[in-house]
Amino acid sequence: MEESWRNDSKRREDGRTVKERAVSMLTYRYHPLPSGTIRLLQLMPHRDKCAPIECRLVDYLLLDSGKRPHPYEALSYVWGSPEKTRLVYLETGYLAITENLHVALLRLRNSTLSRIIWVDAICINQDDETERGFQVQLMAMIYAKATCVLVWLEEATGASRSSNEETVTNGDRALEEICAAAEGRSPGWVDDKSRKEIIALLDRSWFRRIWVLQEASAARQISIMTRSLEIDGFAFYSGLKTLNFYCGDLEKQRRIGSAVYLFKDANLRSKNVAPRSGNFSLDMSTLGELIDMYHNREATDSRDKVYALLGMSSDGHSAGGLSANYEISWKDLFRQFVNFAVGPKGLVETWGEEEAVAAIKIKGHIIGRVNSVRSTDGWGNTLILDVRPTSVFRLGIGARSIWHQFKWSIQITAKPIQAGDLVCILQDAPHATIIRAYKDYCAVIAIAITPNIPWGEGTKILTGDLVEFVRSKPGFQCDFLLLWDLRRPLEEPRDGADCETFLRTQAPENTCGWLEDPWDKATRLHAIGRILKGIHDELANTAFRKAIRIYEEILGKGDLQTPGLLELPSNIVNYMSDHLVLERLGLIADIISGKRDWFNIDIIYWTPDGDRMDSTSALAQKYDHRLMALVFHYWRKQITITEEVVKAAANNVLWATEMIGLLLDRRSDQVIITEEVLKVAAENKYHARTALALLFGRGNAQITITEELLKVAAGNEDSPEEVLALLIDQANGQAPITEEVLKQAANHPYYSRKLLALLVDRGNGEVVITEEVRKIPERMGSFTREHLDLIVERARREKQGLRSKVGVP
Repeated sequence: MEESWRNDSKRREDGRTVKERAVSMLTYRYHPLPSGTIRLLQLMPHRDKCAPIECRLVDYLLLDSGKRPHPYEALSYVWGSPEKTRLVYLETGYLAITENLHVALLRLRNSTLSRIIWVDAICINQDDETERGFQVQLMAMIYAKATCVLVWLEEATGASRSSNEETVTNGDRALEEICAAAEGRSPGWVDDKSRKEIIALLDRSWFRRIWVLQEASAARQISIMTRSLEIDGFAFYSGLKTLNFYCGDLEKQRRIGSAVYLFKDANLRSKNVAPRSGNFSLDMSTLGELIDMYHNREATDSRDKVYALLGMSSDGHSAGGLSANYEISWKDLFRQFVNFAVGPKGLVETWGEEEAVAAIKIKGHIIGRVNSVRSTDGWGNTLILDVRPTSVFRLGIGARSIWHQFKWSIQITAKPIQAGDLVCILQDAPHATIIRAYKDYCAVIAIAITPNIPWGEGTKILTGDLVEFVRSKPGFQCDFLLLWDLRRPLEEPRDGADCETFLRTQAPENTCGWLEDPWDKATRLHAIGRILKGIHDELANTAFRKAIRIYEEILGKGDLQTPGLLELPSNIVNYMSDHLVLERLGLIADIISGKRDWFNIDIIYWTPDGDRMDSTSALAQKYDHRLMALVFHYWRKQITITEEVVKAAANNVLWATEMIGLLLDRRSDQVIITEEVLKVAAENKYHARTALALLFGRGNAQITITEELLKVAAGNEDSPEEVLALLIDQANGQAPITEEVLKQAANHPYYSRKLLALLVDRGNGEVVITEEVRKIPERMGSFTREHLDLIVERARREKQGLRSKVGVP
C-alpha cells in the first residue's frame, strides 16, 4: 500500500490522466470492505490550484494492532448544502461531492506531495446502509488514531465566489484575533467589528452539528482551519477564554462552549489507541447523559443523534442493542433507546420520523426539587444545582434533619434545567432523571444524570449501588406519565393543556390506548397531585379532587359521602398545616385507588424513638376518624388493630376521642387497653379525659391504675386536675399516690397547688408530704413552704368534712 502511495504521477501506462480515465468510467463503484478495514483518501498534489481534484482510495486495516499505524489525518467538517455539485476523480471513476468539501480539499491539497486523509463522504459508501452502520462504529477509533483532526470552519456554497480566490475571509480575520489573544498579542478585548466576525465564525454550522463532537473528543491533536489560516485547537480554546467571549445568547454560548471545551485537552490524550474486546469507546459519559447534553444538535439523518454519540459512550456500541443500523426507522430507534434508558418495566410509545416524542408510563420516586441553577463559566461544561431533597430521600439515607439543601454537580443539558424541576429515580433506571411537572403529566428534561451528592463526610455519585439503596428505602412511589420531546426549543404546553390535548395535537396518528382509560386518567391526576404537592399546592389540590371524583365514579361508591369527607371544619383547617391538609387529600386518593392493588398506603412518620410507624398507626395519629373510617370501608379485612395503633390514636392531637371511639366501634375485640395505651392517652393535651373515659367505659380488660400512669397524668399540660381525678375515681380507693406522684404534681408549672390539694383530698389514707416534695415549689418559685402547709391542711380538713378557718392566699 505504501508503495502505491509513492506513485504520484498524473499519467498512467495508457497515457491518460486520472480525470480522463474517470470520466470514461463514469461514477466510481465501491468494492466491499473486509471487517475492521476502512478506506483512506490519497489526495494527489497539483501545482495548479484551479486543477480538478484527483485522488485514490486505499483499503487500510484499522484494527491491526500489531503494526505501528500509518500516519493519516481526519477531516472534521460539515457537508453544507446537500447538493453534490462538484466532482473528484479517482482511477476508475468520479464521485460527486458537496461544495464545502470541495473547497476544503482544495485548501488541503499540497503542491508537491500527496496527503493521506480520512473523509467520511468519500471513504464510506454512503449508498450502502450496511456499510455505513459498520463504519460508523469505527469512527471514534478513526479520529482517535489520526495524527491530527483538521477542523474546517469555512462554509462554501454554490453561490459563493470562486474557492480559489486569494482573499482573506471574515473567518480568517476572526481566527487571527483569537490566535492573537491566545499568544498574548492583544489587549484582551476586541472592537465591535472583530467581535461580530468572531460571533459569525462561532455561529457556523460546524458548532451545531452532532458528529463533530465525537470527532473533536477523539482527537489527539486538533488544527482549526479557515481559508488561509490554521491554529492549534488549544490556542483556539485559550484565545476565547482570554477574551472572556460571550456570544450574546446563553443557549448558543453553551452549545459552542461544549464543543470548544473538547479542544482543550486534545494534546494530552493518550496516543495509544487500542480497542477492548473488539470495541473502542471514548468512555466520556453514559449514553443517556450524552443524549441529554447534545440531542439539540443538528444531524442530516435523525438516527445519527444516537449513533454519533455511541463512540463517546461509556455504555459501549452495543448498549441496549443500539449499534448503528440504518435499516431501522428513527421512531423505532428512539423507542429502543428510551427502553434502554428507563429500564425494561417502562411502557414506551414513540412517534415522529423527523422529530421524536416518547410517552413513558413508569413508577419512580421523587428525591429532590431544584431550587436554583448556575453554570461554572461560559465555556465550561458543568452545572451546579442547588437541590432540596424530599423528606423521603433525606430520611431514607439517614440524614433526618441536616440536609436542608445541598449542591449537585452535573453536565450541562440541552434542555435548560430550571428552579422547580424535580429529581427522581425511575423504576429500574440506572441513573436519576430530571422532570418538569405540568397539569397531568411530566416532561423529561434530562433522562440520565449522575450527580455528586453529600455522603457522610465526603461525596458519592448518585448511580449504581446508591440508586438501588435509595430505592430500597421507604418512600412514596409515584405512577409517572412522562413525555419526552426532543424538539428544540422545548415547547411549553398551552395554558390548561393536559396530556391528551398535547398528544392529540402533536401526534394525531398516535394510538395510545391507555389514554382512553378513565382509571388511567385518574391515576395521572393522582400522581401529578403527589408530584406538585409542595411545589404548586393549588394545582395539586385540584388534581387530587378530580382524581377522587373519577375513582368514585368508576367504583360506584357515591354512598361514601366522600364530598363531605373532602371538606374539614374551618377551625380544624386553620389549626392544620397546609401541607397536612393537602397530604390528607392525597391519602384519600391513595385509599380509594388502592382497590386495584393491595393495602399499601406508604406514610412516612417516625416515633419519638426514631422508629418508623406502620401505615395504620400513622393514619390513626396524624389524621381524622373519617379518614380512618374510609380505610375500614375499603380495607376492613386487612386492618389489624394492634397496641401501637391504639397508642397512635390516643396520641392524636385533634381527634383522639373520635379515633378511639371509631376503633372501639369497629374492632372492640382487638382494642387491648394496656398501661402504655393509658399513659399515652393521659398525656394528650386536649383529649386526655374524654379518651380515657372511653377506654375505661368500653374496654374489655381489667384496668389497674399504676404509679407511672398517675405521674403521666400529673404532667398533663392542659388538664391534669381532671385527668388525675378520673384516674383516682377509676382506682376505687386504690390509687397509689406516692412521693413520686406528689413530686410530679409539685413540678407542674401552672397547676401544682390544685394538683397537690387534689391528691391530698382524694388520696387513700394519710398522704404524706415529704421534705423533698416541699422543696420543689419553693425552688420553682411557685409558692413557699408555708403556703404548701396551708394547702395541705385545708385539703385534709375538707377530706374530714370540716370547714377550714384558715385562708389560703
